[in-house]
Amino acid sequence: MKTLLQLQTAAQNFAAYYKDQTDERREKDTFWNEFFAIFGIDRKNVAHFEYPVKDPADNTQFVDIFWEGIFLAEHKSANKNLTKAKEQAERYLQEIGRTKPSALPEYYAVSDFAHFHLYRRVPEEGVENQWQFPLEALPEYITRGVFDFMFGIEAKVRQIQEEADIQAAAAIGRLHDALKEEGIYEEHELRLFITRLLFLFFADDSAVFQRNYLFQDFLESCKETDTLGDKLNQLFEFLNTPDQKRSKTQSEKFKGFEYVNGGLFKERLRTFDFTAKQHRALIDCGNFD
Repeated sequence: MKTLLQLQTAAQNFAAYYKDQTDERREKDTFWNEFFAIFGIDRKNVAHFEYPVKDPADNTQFVDIFWEGIFLAEHKSANKNLTKAKEQAERYLQEIGRTKPSALPEYYAVSDFAHFHLYRRVPEEGVENQWQFPLEALPEYITRGVFDFMFGIEAKVRQIQEEADIQAAAAIGRLHDALKEEGIYEEHELRLFITRLLFLFFADDSAVFQRNYLFQDFLESCKETDTLGDKLNQLFEFLNTPDQKRSKTQSEKFKGFEYVNGGLFKERLRTFDFTAKQHRALIDCGNFD
């Protein structure tokens, strides 16, 4: 991942060139390719230009740029109405939600080169949900963490949800099978529970939180099998709580676990009950490759 200084420099160079561009047709694709490059991302590997979307009348429209589950953008020429562009983007989101809800991006944006408007698709209480600024201010907003979803936790959540095969890791697979055999958990809640565990074990090895092996240490500290499910639910709720809304008691209890705003921990799951063998298997999951 790039350093903050590298990000700022790349964003400054990007803004200096594109703030005075005017022609959407000629410069739009290059604009977005280079926007992704600021974050060290090859756009071709993750996002599509002119992504087709069907409306209720079966007419096909095309989204300017679409990164499944993460980001959607509409681009206009200079001095075009960005309010109308936002409405157009929201219509695309509505159609994607109708035809493929799992692909809905968490963020969407509109731009006319000189201006950049970014929105969170599902507003969250107590945090910023929209950012409108001149393109020259892009480095400032990157510094503030507004664009962390481009390379941070949310992208990793999506990567896990898209690519992680539950059976690929033997330890996780055994735990999944043991819980499934009980026949009391719905497939959705079981898969979401396992996906959360995969993310937390991934985070342990990837410097997502303040230090590595934070989740493994948490599991090791849960000595009582009959309270493990409750403690996991408390952790999930904490991970879904923005910093400014966390209590001092909870912040101390789960010190080091940062807010995960990708929606992975938003849904409330029932408490999973574990046997002593399953408890041990969960701890052992931290050792899979």
